[in-house]
Amino acid sequence: MRDNDLNKQILGIQTPWTVAEVERSMAARKVTVHVEHTADVRLIYSQCGTPCQGYDPRALSWQYLDTCQFKTLIVATVPRVTCPIQGVENVMVPWAEPRSGFTAL
Repeated sequence: MRDNDLNKQILGIQTPWTVAEVERSMAARKVTVHVEHTADVRLIYSQCGTPCQGYDPRALSWQYLDTCQFKTLIVATVPRVTCPIQGVENVMVPWAEPRSGFTAL
């Protein structure tokens, strides 16, 4: 099994997100999982369920549980959405709570 597929399953990454790359640094004892968003898929605004178009993506990172005593980070470029009801927010990612620097686990 490839690193990308393994990390996708472990982290519970689902469409429209995918694991693009996994970096390992033995010297720094760190694993960085790079997650990407499929650009052509409309996003669902988390608060009201309205489909929205993403824009103005921002690079964000979250600390995950350590992997075999290696610090593990998830890094993703997360688009913002404008909901006609709720306003502007970062799209919700399935691995973390809103405005958190840590994964849900």
